[in-house]
Amino acid sequence: VVLGTPVRILKKEHGYYLVQSPDRYISWTDDAGITKMNEKSLNEWLNADKIVYTAEYGHSYEKASLKSMPVSDLVAGNIMKFIGKEHNFYKIAYPDGRIGFIPKKSGMFYKNWVARPNPSAEDILKNAKMLNGVPYLWGGTSIKGVDCSGFTKTCYFLNGIIIPRDASQQALVGEKVDIYENDTVNINKCLKNLQAGDLLFFAAGKNRRPNPKITHTAIYMGKGEFIQSAGSVGINSIVSTSDIYDSFGSRTLVCARRILNSIGTPEISRVDQHPFYKPSSK
Repeated sequence: VVLGTPVRILKKEHGYYLVQSPDRYISWTDDAGITKMNEKSLNEWLNADKIVYTAEYGHSYEKASLKSMPVSDLVAGNIMKFIGKEHNFYKIAYPDGRIGFIPKKSGMFYKNWVARPNPSAEDILKNAKMLNGVPYLWGGTSIKGVDCSGFTKTCYFLNGIIIPRDASQQALVGEKVDIYENDTVNINKCLKNLQAGDLLFFAAGKNRRPNPKITHTAIYMGKGEFIQSAGSVGINSIVSTSDIYDSFGSRTLVCARRILNSIGTPEISRVDQHPFYKPSSK
């Protein structure tokens, strides 16, 4: 998770919290990375005016000046409380109470960020291309590094959409796209039926065992090309005559899902409709 993500604490053990994130993922995290809030303080945070960091990468500063001491680095998608304005800066507060300043051009008011229309394929691919060249990092979901499903998740989240965390979970949501001919993935059918923004799923054990586990995902771009985090984020193709042909990816492709047509379902939620981001009505 990135800064400003609400998580549900399930238990604490040996300096770690077991938490659930908005995408329903459950895992352990260092307690130093969590700011605990009771229901009242959480509701205050959720009801407050907030700023979403929209630049790819940058810093907050102790004063409204780029020459002042940094408070911390920031990545796209970070959410902070809005305190006020000073010159060309927003004054913001972190969940742990730290205060900082960010250039206005680096942020967007949360209420405007979540009110955007559902994204188009072009919107998703714009963020995907922004991450081009970013190194693969297991567990990563930001410009600092992404794993394969962290990459797809992040491209949707930056457009205000929450999808499941892992590739095997993402492969169960959205609309199934038919890419098979006689029980075999058919490239011509892929080119005919796939649309930009669809998610592709791969199984390294394909052809070696029945019902192989999905181990990788990517975003389809059109004309046989897809963008993935594998070593680093880059563009490849399922077309064998292409200069960027990915033989392994083409051989291990097992299914595809259309996410954009299913926004609003429990598994593919807008941020503004997700219970983790909505104040309690009590």
